[in-house]
Amino acid sequence: MPDIYLGPTIVAAMLLPPIRWVDEGQPGFPIDYTKQIEKAGVLSGAQRFNYKSVHQRRWQLSWDHIYDDELDTLITLEGLNVPLWFQNGWEGVAWKEVVIASVEYSPNTVTNICGGIFWPTIYGDPYYGDPYYEGIYTDHHPSFRVTVTLEEAN
Repeated sequence: MPDIYLGPTIVAAMLLPPIRWVDEGQPGFPIDYTKQIEKAGVLSGAQRFNYKSVHQRRWQLSWDHIYDDELDTLITLEGLNVPLWFQNGWEGVAWKEVVIASVEYSPNTVTNICGGIFWPTIYGDPYYGDPYYEGIYTDHHPSFRVTVTLEEAN
C-alpha cells in the first residue's frame, strides 16, 4: 500500500496512518482539480468568464478506522496553521505544498439490538473475540472515522 507523508518540512514529514477500512470497503482518494473561474454579469445580461492561470488541487483523505493517538497527530498537524509538505504515494513521488482545510471525525460505535450505543467493557464483553469487533476495538479503545481535506497552497 502506498505511503502518504505530511509535515511542516519535507525532512520532518510524518508517515500518516495506513488506510484501514472495515467491512472490506474500498478506500477512495478523490483529487479535485477543477478550474478556478470568476464569473461576472455585464449590463447586457451576458456573462463573462475569467479563467485563472493556476488551478489548485484538493485531496480528500478518508480513514474508516483510526485510533485516538493517530487522530491526535492529524489534529496537531491541523493546529500548526502553516503550509505543510505533502507526498501522496497513490499519486506519485512529487512533494506538494498544501494547507489542511478541514479535519472531520466521528467515533465508530456499535449498536445493540435495541439501537442503543454499546461501548465494550473490559469485563464481560460479549463482542470480545469476534474478528469484526476486534478490528474496531483494540485494547478496548474506540476508533474513529476521519476525513482530512488538503488544498494546494501555491
